[in-house]
Amino acid sequence: MISVMNKAAGFFSQFFFIINQYIYCKKRELNFTLDTSEWTFSYKNGWTDYFKSFDLVFENGDREHSRYGHGNVLEEIPYYAYGEVLREVYQYNDFIKSKINEKMVELELIPGTYDSVFIRRGDKLLCEFQFIETEPYIKTLIEQNPNCKTIFLQTDDYNCFLDIQKYIQENSLDIRLITLCKENLFGFTMSGIEFHNNPSDFNENQPYINKIHDMNVQNKIIFDLDKEEMLDHMVTFLVGLDIVLQSNICVTDWSSNVARFIKLWKGDTVINSIGKPLDLNMMRCPSY
Repeated sequence: MISVMNKAAGFFSQFFFIINQYIYCKKRELNFTLDTSEWTFSYKNGWTDYFKSFDLVFENGDREHSRYGHGNVLEEIPYYAYGEVLREVYQYNDFIKSKINEKMVELELIPGTYDSVFIRRGDKLLCEFQFIETEPYIKTLIEQNPNCKTIFLQTDDYNCFLDIQKYIQENSLDIRLITLCKENLFGFTMSGIEFHNNPSDFNENQPYINKIHDMNVQNKIIFDLDKEEMLDHMVTFLVGLDIVLQSNICVTDWSSNVARFIKLWKGDTVINSIGKPLDLNMMRCPSY
């Protein structure tokens, strides 16, 4: 089987469908390989620009070249089944490992001794979920760990950093706040849709979208990045994500694929800032 990652959707949206197909092949001892020749996030070689290969090759495996990709669910399995194979599939190559180690040393971070917050905004506010204020994330984290001294914030919106910094100062908290988010990034646009020229499906999101319009208008959408810009984007994204994965407690919500990935990887140390815990027994692909 050939699983295809192309320009159909975002990184983790495609990733979870690939995992589903991988599990399907593994159970049946079918050969599995990945085709990322047309992948949005490719720099030179596709998947192996950032990760190790995870092909499956069985002595008597199926040699058919059937192709599946985004939207193709071959195995009806619960959420937790995806988490069980993540560490087989999601393995950084030496290049990304070195970048993660360099950044951890630079930021003076020791695994498990700091906490994290993950907030995704950007074009998700157009049609996927309602805007969530920043305060519930930091308040939930403080409730979970009143002795928190360092917070790493993974986000695509620098306003989240400003909001948390303000909360820390106003409440006289002795907390160091760190982010890799650039000061001029106010909601990354993954979609090919022109973010600021389309109204949101959620009326309550529109005031915030209007607020950041002039701040963010110069930032490129993902499809406009050249190869070097894409490499820089992916390194920053993957390094920041791994810093979250190595944190003590992470506070997020379940509205993005990245957040659901973090939950599947870290388990009970990931807390929802609002609403109910994620039901890991759901028979559904996490991309939905």
